[in-house]
Amino acid sequence: TLIPDKSELVESVNVPVSEADRKIVQARILKLKQDIQSSSGKEGVNLAESYLKLGNSYEFLGELKAARESYLAAAKQNPFIALPWGNLGTLYQSMGSPTLAKEALEKAVSIEPTVALNWGKLADLTRYKLGGGEPEVSEVYKRGFAATNGLLDLHHSYARYLEATDKPGQARLEWQYIVKKNPK
Repeated sequence: TLIPDKSELVESVNVPVSEADRKIVQARILKLKQDIQSSSGKEGVNLAESYLKLGNSYEFLGELKAARESYLAAAKQNPFIALPWGNLGTLYQSMGSPTLAKEALEKAVSIEPTVALNWGKLADLTRYKLGGGEPEVSEVYKRGFAATNGLLDLHHSYARYLEATDKPGQARLEWQYIVKKNPK
């Protein structure tokens, strides 16, 4: 069953964080913002990494809108890395938009197609949020296998998917393939 996008994105969530942890993360956010501001325009400074850390910090506190803005800034700073888009894919799911999540994850796999984690996220999104059945989810995995040259991490994910969807014969074949490729 397709989970429709919410009419408005969820901008924040109440995350159970201890007061001590909240203070630590807020101090980290302040420091990152200062570093970004003082580093802007300087040669050799990795602003994308700083924005990613800022996004992770905001997300930890449940400040989803600020996390989104930080991840988008990271993507703008370095359009050649997939990590901001993978993070956005997960974040958009939390914000209530599987459609935006799919767009972000598709962008992530187009930038760095060999990252198995993003293919796994896209398969899970297809299965759980976009109402995809066997053909759609398997198609994501097949695209991922081709792009990652059959990385075993992605095969593990697929085997677990097959087990969870009550396809023991196919799962067994997948596990046999994994053992054959990595007998350790």
